Amino acid sequence: MSAFKLPSIELEQAVDYVEKLGIKKAEAEKNLYRLTEEKKVAMSIALLNVADLKGTQAHKEAVATTDEDVISFINKIADAKELVASLTSKINAEEHRLRLFQTISANERREKGFYQKLGD
Repeated sequence: MSAFKLPSIELEQAVDYVEKLGIKKAEAEKNLYRLTEEKKVAMSIALLNVADLKGTQAHKEAVATTDEDVISFINKIADAKELVASLTSKINAEEHRLRLFQTISANERREKGFYQKLGD
């Protein structure tokens, strides 16, 4: 197999791969959304838990932000964002490869037509 020519079975596999990556990306984005919303809930609960604490609102928010449940979402959200970015990058690379194949195939068809006309 050359760098740019894809046999039809490999082309079908590449299209299927992009589709599977798209499904994984959608699941990763759903997980990222869920984690973000869960962090908001944890923050709200933490704020309610410090409502009776004496101090300014900024002080209460600082205490709530350092709550163990709120902090636990930092790495989870970062990992989820990394997965979404990684899948996006893989999809973009594969789509670029498919567009390149499409362009080269079109050029080859055009070239064959040109040589065929010369032969007539």
